[in-house]
Amino acid sequence: MRVFQSSIFCLQPLGDSYTRRSIFDSILAGCIPVLFHPDPRSRLETLEDAFDLAIKGILERIETVRIMIREGKDPSVGFADGDDYKYTFSPYENGI
Repeated sequence: MRVFQSSIFCLQPLGDSYTRRSIFDSILAGCIPVLFHPDPRSRLETLEDAFDLAIKGILERIETVRIMIREGKDPSVGFADGDDYKYTFSPYENGI
């Protein structure tokens, strides 16, 4: 109990259950129990960060272009549209 009382966080490794005595002892001592997930990698493998999403978008675009080429269509249609909308609210729009 002294270790729990002198700590802010108390690591609680996996045990028989989440309701084991050590967890309640740490709470009673004013320590915040830190529980571990049985397999933390299983949750992390399902997360997509910005890099994953960007790569997914690029691969989807490549597949779309391949399909358009196979069908004999022009893949540049809709791809290289101008970015004029970025400057529509610019004070320099009218040459001021």
